[in-house]
Amino acid sequence: MEFIQTKAIVLNKIQIKDFQYLLKLYTEQKGLITAAVEINHFIQPAHLQVPNIIDVQIVQKKSQRYQIKDIKPSYVYQTLYIDFKKNAIAQFLVEVLIKTLKEEEVIDEKIFSLLNSTFIQLDQSNTESLPLFHLLFLREFVILSGHTPLENFDSLNAYFHLQEGKFISRPNEQTLDKNDSQLLYQFFFDNKQLNWKDLPVFRLTHILLDYMRHHLLLQQVQSLSFLKDALMEFELKY
Repeated sequence: MEFIQTKAIVLNKIQIKDFQYLLKLYTEQKGLITAAVEINHFIQPAHLQVPNIIDVQIVQKKSQRYQIKDIKPSYVYQTLYIDFKKNAIAQFLVEVLIKTLKEEEVIDEKIFSLLNSTFIQLDQSNTESLPLFHLLFLREFVILSGHTPLENFDSLNAYFHLQEGKFISRPNEQTLDKNDSQLLYQFFFDNKQLNWKDLPVFRLTHILLDYMRHHLLLQQVQSLSFLKDALMEFELKY
């Protein structure tokens, strides 16, 4: 039996019995785990909300099961749960994480640091920064996951191959067209050439999700439509 004290981010919550839940947590010390928890005088339902950032005491039993013994808030959101746009962005990010992160992988403290700082930054962000927020997260997540596209875009290699992760000279069924290929290249490697105000936010979103489908086995993201609705007032280009 091992006792673990770690910071964690709640990514999913499933009720299994009265007052008993299974939580999917991304932890600083153990990476992604599933842990059982029971509501009591010290552990309240509010502690289990997605995507809470918590300090948690966990017991890992010989069966490799995790049981939560205590939870305390590590950061208390001020606006994320009550701001419709921020909540939609958070739901989108959480779904992407749930569908790409795997248990039993090598623990990467940089991934935890990214998630921790991302949700705090989202909570503290002003409204003007929200349309690009999810894009900047996806880019950083792809990089930290080890799938940065090869920086070989030029006049000869103008088509991005989604499976190979590099730019090639001839288009095929696995490549983006020239415009989308250039957009992807500029987003990752040549930000100064981007017109951020006229950025086709959701076209680029679909490109990144498609790339992650090839390399991180990302399935369809259901919350994307909710995200689009939440950001509708910004009149974003598609």
